Amino acid sequence: MVNVNLINLTKIFGKDVAVDNVNLTIEHGTFFTFLGPSGSGKSTTLRMIAGLEEPTRGEILFDNRPVTHLPPYKRGVGMVFQNYALWPFMTVFDNVAFGLRIQKLSKSEIRERVKEALRLVQLEGLERRYPHQLSGGQQQRVAIARALVVNPKILLLDEPLSNLDAKLRIEMRREIRKLQRRLGITTIYVTHDQEEALAISDKVAVMNRGRIVAVGTPYEVYNNSNNEFVLSFVGHTNFIEGKVIETRGENTVIVETKLGEYKIRHAHNITNGKIILGFRPEHARLTKKQPKPKSSIGKIVMKEFLGKIVRYEIKVGDETIVIDIMAKDDPGYSEGDSVYIDIDENHLLVVH
Repeated sequence: MVNVNLINLTKIFGKDVAVDNVNLTIEHGTFFTFLGPSGSGKSTTLRMIAGLEEPTRGEILFDNRPVTHLPPYKRGVGMVFQNYALWPFMTVFDNVAFGLRIQKLSKSEIRERVKEALRLVQLEGLERRYPHQLSGGQQQRVAIARALVVNPKILLLDEPLSNLDAKLRIEMRREIRKLQRRLGITTIYVTHDQEEALAISDKVAVMNRGRIVAVGTPYEVYNNSNNEFVLSFVGHTNFIEGKVIETRGENTVIVETKLGEYKIRHAHNITNGKIILGFRPEHARLTKKQPKPKSSIGKIVMKEFLGKIVRYEIKVGDETIVIDIMAKDDPGYSEGDSVYIDIDENHLLVVH
């Protein structure tokens, strides 16, 4: 297991800043994910850690040892690419053994290590098949086995599941997580899929325009961040405008919104004036009775059954609010019904 430190890591392509002064510590044995949209800098950051891209500025340390200018084969990393990068004319065995043969290991050692790597990814018995004879999930397992067979200190995965269908993606992400836990290897993963990142990671760093805008456990990133981009990109968030109408003590204010008056605690450095509040769709309920003073009534414009939840879209004035209710607790309202929205004050976030 290896500790990874990124210090002022920057990558510039011409006039474009792909990665902008990233500082980060990834601890031993962590499953760490870079999450962000296309062009956010997540894959470029991973490629710099792998040694496939040279940083413009900054340092990369493995266990406090500088590796910034070392070639990939001297870093002790295993890389799994988005397109698998398997040799089509080589068998499964030869694809997995490729890196070991470059190291000029003995035939017996190569045979044993390939056998163990294929056992880890549950591909025993497929050694003589070619990539075109495998399913997408099996090809992905071969790519993972090839990365693991060299006994890497760090496993790097760049959008490894993006070419798989939805059901197989879920199955494979579980298998990757189980394998990582079993091996205890420091793993750095890149994805644009928020559900994937939240499901499998110990820690998540959300990237936007080359910068890390949030880092923490999946729970912390989803529930505690008040960064507007994070709230918009990771799950859905409703944003409403409010006006501070009263200050109570040092850290509590009363805010008036279209949905009523709400008490905001831990409201540091907020003075009278307009602010933007955010709340997740699951942190509110619908009611026929006015829940707060000055609450405005809304009209349900859409209702969707999504299995475990029922999603309502409510038009309040010129704003559309999304509310998710567990299907078992669905009040049974219909499109066209007039309802009030009652937000859980404990989950209201001050965005700005």
